[in-house]
Amino acid sequence: MSDLDEMFNFVEKQKLENMYLGDANRDASDKIRGFLFQDLVAINYLLDEETEYVCLEFLEDVDVFCSDGTLKFIQVKYYPKTNPAMKEIMTDLYYQYLRMEEFKLNMTKKPTLFIHREGEVTAPDFEKMIEYTNCSKSQEPEFIENPAVWFESEIYQLNKKEEQKKRLFTERAYEDSVSRFLGDFDIIKGKNICHYQEDVAEKLGKEFPESDSFDDEEDRKKILLGLALGYMQKRYVLENPDLEQMIVEKKKFLQYILKIMDIQSEEHIVAYVRTVVGEQYITTLDENPEMEAQKVNLLNYIANYTQIWMSELVETVEGQYQLINTIIHKNYDNVKGYKGLSFSKRKIKIAECREGIESFLQYLWKIMLNLCMNKADFDMKKDKDMLRPQTYIDKSFTNYICIKFKEDFVDTSVILPAVTAGKKESVQRNICSRMYLEKPQKWFMEGEHCGKNEYRYSAANISDNDSVLDVDSDIYYIECMECIKIDRNQWNEIEDCEKSIFAKDCVKGKES
Repeated sequence: MSDLDEMFNFVEKQKLENMYLGDANRDASDKIRGFLFQDLVAINYLLDEETEYVCLEFLEDVDVFCSDGTLKFIQVKYYPKTNPAMKEIMTDLYYQYLRMEEFKLNMTKKPTLFIHREGEVTAPDFEKMIEYTNCSKSQEPEFIENPAVWFESEIYQLNKKEEQKKRLFTERAYEDSVSRFLGDFDIIKGKNICHYQEDVAEKLGKEFPESDSFDDEEDRKKILLGLALGYMQKRYVLENPDLEQMIVEKKKFLQYILKIMDIQSEEHIVAYVRTVVGEQYITTLDENPEMEAQKVNLLNYIANYTQIWMSELVETVEGQYQLINTIIHKNYDNVKGYKGLSFSKRKIKIAECREGIESFLQYLWKIMLNLCMNKADFDMKKDKDMLRPQTYIDKSFTNYICIKFKEDFVDTSVILPAVTAGKKESVQRNICSRMYLEKPQKWFMEGEHCGKNEYRYSAANISDNDSVLDVDSDIYYIECMECIKIDRNQWNEIEDCEKSIFAKDCVKGKES
């Protein structure tokens, strides 16, 4: 007998899986969600003493199964300043609550809203909830003998979530049920999202003993958080999973992290990079609280697809080299021996690249966001490849991350790290010394230099921005990125890349 069987008997598991089946059969456009916030919430709950299991994207964003028989089904929302869509949230949760009542689920039900928001959030009162559900029954409807059959024929055959909710509320909602739901409902107001992630990392740091193999405690916590995120996110790629596959058992979760932390493993580098990607996304949102919900949603997907892509990239030493050769501030001589370094030294080298990774991500994400927002008929379902970094990356180049934007006039480009402090000129020359060998046709490199250049010139002269007249295979362009805004409170602004950074002539009137 599995540990899961000890908590849920066969009948209870069948009830839960039947409920999940109803969600899984809905039109995919109803189920498109992000998953970074709920990952953090799920990890936080897994570190609580009373938690036995969690599920992500099963019934709700996070489902928490506690040792005392309580099921917390949680919607996780990020509304830094805008008003939450309380009608949608409350009817979603009541839909799950009412289904649990109809299936006679033998657990204590705890519908919960976990929300990141500056202002107060209050639950609707009974009258408002009656209005939300359009509840017209004062008495409990007649008992359904076989809920699984009834839901399949009456509810699940509807293809849209709102249609399913409306039908269920019309047929089965009644006043006492609504009243019980409000009595069991809970709102948890999360901290500022950056602080919340820091708290989860701190909690992980306390859960696992310190190791002599880590010189930097902040790096250790980043690796712990990255391992935890990776463990959670494995469930998202499963094809038609059942409850047994979806569920995350606390005991196995803790054992996995302890095992990986005890060995010298490439997983440490993967985990570190995964956390850096997540931190950059959260920082971007925190610095742009006025960003519209649609853009937040798109950026959520872009960032999380980036986590998947970049995690896969740095699983190998070759992929790690490809990353650092693109985003490090060092010269070629400092990079060329990377593949021969020990694991410990490679781990340190990757950590040194954090600022370069952040700079790379900001520009890549803003360009991708622009492309999505500028597509007049953009559809989350049809155009999901536009949200994946892999769509824009030419895999035939293995020494650096070569990008091809189909709207651009060149075939090969590279996003290089911003140079914002220190010895700016020498750092630029370091970057030039590496790209001089790779020869991409365009450099996206923040700075005062822009326009047309020749690779036949020495690397020492590249940053002097000498102009040339001919167009041939030895020509490359520097794009100063002034047209792409990535600073605080600038992400709500959408730029037309085809008329700026993808155009052959500089919009500022400089000669190309």
